[in-house]
Amino acid sequence: MFPFLPECTLLTQQVELYSRTLNHCDPQRFLAYFGNKQNLLIYYRKNVARLLNQTASLHRKPKATTLVLKDPNLTLYLAEVKDLFPPHKLIVLVRDPRDVLASMKNVIVRKQMKWDLQAEANQLFSYYHSIANLQQQEVQNCLFVRYEDIVAGTTAALQDFLQQPVLQNTSHNKDVNNVREQLDEADPFFSELYLQPTTSKKIGSYRDILSDDEVRHIEAVYSGVIKHWHY
Repeated sequence: MFPFLPECTLLTQQVELYSRTLNHCDPQRFLAYFGNKQNLLIYYRKNVARLLNQTASLHRKPKATTLVLKDPNLTLYLAEVKDLFPPHKLIVLVRDPRDVLASMKNVIVRKQMKWDLQAEANQLFSYYHSIANLQQQEVQNCLFVRYEDIVAGTTAALQDFLQQPVLQNTSHNKDVNNVREQLDEADPFFSELYLQPTTSKKIGSYRDILSDDEVRHIEAVYSGVIKHWHY
């Protein structure tokens, strides 16, 4: 497995640029620089593959076959991920929007920025909308699982999908120590759960972070999402 990585914004940028070029590029420029979609696919597939290989090489994980990527913006391009990444099984991890927004509030407060629940909730909604669109397409080799189920140890569906055991809390001490040296506790995104055994303690933590009015607003905006994912 790949090691603990920062958010995958560099990969997201490649996927986003592919999407923008395919869907919004001026036709004359598209023809001049790429000619057709297949040439475009080849170009960005090579970019993504080189970046993944470079990452594996730098972290001395050339045989890694599992890659965990965290970047909410990547959610907007899940269909394109299926086009660009090497042959793979895609697992989309979904979390209760109340806990997501509570986490976002913590980060924004630590950054000493103004917290605007309505704006953040509206932006986040597009990610859940993108996930729902991909679900409706019933894409092969794609599994949608809840964060809450994984951290609680409910992994049967994931094991069936991967056709291999799902092991938790198996990091080698050497890997953990190498990662610990890279972490900055002053980073607004830092979590006290980094490098800790998998735990369900963050499930429902929004109750301690959000006000009752904020929770009601989120539950109104995300009523369909909450119902769909059985939150």
